[in-house]
Amino acid sequence: MAVTMSLLRVSIWVLAAGMLAGAIGFPTPSVLSSSVQPVALIGSDDRQQRMPGDAKEEAQGRAWCYDSGPSVKIGRAPSKRRLQSGGFAVANATLAFESNVAVVNRHLFKDALGNDIYGPEKCYFEHILSGVIIAITAVEFPQVEPDSFIRGSLLPNARYQSGDFAVVRLASTPSNSAFLTKDEIVTGAKLQKNTELKVVSNYAFNRQKKAQRTKVLCRRERFFNLDGMRSNVYSTSCDTGSGSSGSQVYAKLDGQWKWVGVIVGENERKSGSSYEVNFQETVLTVFDDRLIEAYERLQSRPDTRE
Repeated sequence: MAVTMSLLRVSIWVLAAGMLAGAIGFPTPSVLSSSVQPVALIGSDDRQQRMPGDAKEEAQGRAWCYDSGPSVKIGRAPSKRRLQSGGFAVANATLAFESNVAVVNRHLFKDALGNDIYGPEKCYFEHILSGVIIAITAVEFPQVEPDSFIRGSLLPNARYQSGDFAVVRLASTPSNSAFLTKDEIVTGAKLQKNTELKVVSNYAFNRQKKAQRTKVLCRRERFFNLDGMRSNVYSTSCDTGSGSSGSQVYAKLDGQWKWVGVIVGENERKSGSSYEVNFQETVLTVFDDRLIEAYERLQSRPDTRE
């Protein structure tokens, strides 16, 4: 999930003692960084540090959006220390389609009700390998639709939506970077129960100089209905941590790993327990044609900052 550090956007509380964590589909804040615990670790922590070749490392990034301070012009970017100094949200981001385009979560910009959270003028892309921070200049995403699946949990208004992905344009191309091509992305994948999955995450919510780059193998569990119809939102047994929204999810299709979607949230109401419906799961949104449509709109959209 994306993590928002701000007292102004309190959606749910994550208690230090692990007493409660809720299902979410949008940024989750905390009062103090010291009170945040890694969440959605289902059973033992099966995540492993990635080695070269585990992912297209040159395409890996994080998206930062921040509350405090004035906007910074395109040609300049704040330091990571400045981004972390006030209220902020951080999630995974992946260079894709073009060298200056990345795929992120829509919930950085809109909540499940369609309310504005951040505009692109407050958001930046951090390239993992180089550490360079680049302004985000434009964003496109699927329209927020009213057919949200509303979870019957401790947070009755927490929602997952089928279109929780977005594409953003960067002011420039990170040096020594690569991107996932359109041929490496599958839209409309139909994942059967127990389909093998691999989550590639730049574990976003940490204050280390380098992000923790992890991978984990897991499986697709159940699917969610939206407005009475089967959706492209799936429950998984994948281990993630705070700030893992936007993590790439690969599915093994016909013996090959294909990028099929992104992590959008998690539900942990039994800390450290095994996968159990409504108590312990990580949620995946599978890409559909709306991702390609958003990318095509982005190509003709002007920059939103000067």
